Amino acid sequence: MEHALDVEIEIAVPPARVFAAWTKPELVKAWWQVPGEFRTVAFDSDLRVGGKWQARFETEDGTKFGTGGAYVGLAEPSLLNFTWKAMWEDCAPSIARMDFTANAAGTTLKLHHTRFQSAQEAVANREAWVSALGLLKAYLEASA
Repeated sequence: MEHALDVEIEIAVPPARVFAAWTKPELVKAWWQVPGEFRTVAFDSDLRVGGKWQARFETEDGTKFGTGGAYVGLAEPSLLNFTWKAMWEDCAPSIARMDFTANAAGTTLKLHHTRFQSAQEAVANREAWVSALGLLKAYLEASA
C-alpha cells in the first residue's frame, strides 16, 4: 500500500516569489533554517525536467545531513514536481508535487507527497513539511 500526505498553506506573496524561494539557492539558504537547531549550508538546483537538486544542512553541533532528488515536472511559477530522497533514510525516493495558485491574498501552496513506505513515515514527513512551510511563509511574508 502506498502512503501519501497533503499540506496546504496560504502565503501573502505572489506565486513567482514562492516558486523562486524553492528553487533559487540564495533564497533557500535564507529561509530553510531554524536558529539554534540547523541551517542550510548548500542548495544546488539544475531547474529543468531531469535536473538534479540537493539541499545540505548542518546542526548546531556540526552534524551534517541532506536531501535531494530530480525534477520530474516544472511549470514556472505554478508547478514544481520532484523526487525526494533523504540521505539519512534507507528507502526508495518519494515524489513531491507543489502547486502554486494565485489568490486574492497571494498564493495557495498545495503539497502532495507520495510513495511513502508506511503510514508512520508519511506522518513524520507531514510534520516536517508543516514546519518547513511555516519557515517559508514567515520568511516570505517578513520580506514582502
